[in-house]
Amino acid sequence: MQQRTAKLPADDGNEAATIGHQVRRLRTNRGLTLQALSAASGVAVGLLSQIERGISSPSLRTLTKIRAALDVPIGVFFAPPAQVARAEAKFIRRFENRGTVDLGDMRLVKELLSPSPASALQMMMLVIPPGGGAGAETYSYEGEKAGVVLEGFFKLHIAGEVYDLRKNDSFQFDSSLPHTFENPRSTEARVLWIVCKPTAPPTL
Repeated sequence: MQQRTAKLPADDGNEAATIGHQVRRLRTNRGLTLQALSAASGVAVGLLSQIERGISSPSLRTLTKIRAALDVPIGVFFAPPAQVARAEAKFIRRFENRGTVDLGDMRLVKELLSPSPASALQMMMLVIPPGGGAGAETYSYEGEKAGVVLEGFFKLHIAGEVYDLRKNDSFQFDSSLPHTFENPRSTEARVLWIVCKPTAPPTL
C-alpha cells in the first residue's frame, strides 16, 4: 500500500497552512475575543493564545472543543492542498493533495479525504502510531461517526464499553455518546474515519 509521512506544514510563510492561523481567522471573523472563545469552548485563554501563535499544538480534544465553539467542521483546520484542477475540485481529492493535521506528541495524524473541508460529511484517514490515540478522557458532540480499520489494531471506547477492532472490522455510532480511541499495539494503525454532522431541517 502506498504510504507517506503526513505532517502539518511548518510555518514557512504560508501562515494559512497552520491550525493557529485558522483558529485566529475564524475567531476574528466572528468578532470574538480570546476571552469569548475561551468561555464558549472551555479552553483556557492562555492555551488559545499559544495555539494561535503556533507555540502549542492542540490535542484532538482541545481542537474538537474549539471547532464546536466556532461551529465549523474539523476539515477547515487541515492544510490546504497543492494546486488542484478546478474541474474536479468539487468532487475529487487526489492522494497527493490530502490535507493533513499532525496532532503531535505521537498521538495521531489526520488526513482529509473529502474534497470539501466544509461539508457536514467528512472522510478522514487516521494514522495512529503505537501508543497513540485521542487520550483517556472521552468526548462527545452531536452527529454520527463510522469507519473501517484498514491496518493494525484499534481500541474503541463508547459509553463505557470497550471494543477491540482489527483489520477489516467496521463501526458506526452516535457521536453524542462519550467516546475515545487508542492504538495500544506496537504497530501503526490506519482507520478510515467518517464524521457526519447533523444539518438543520429545511424551512417550510
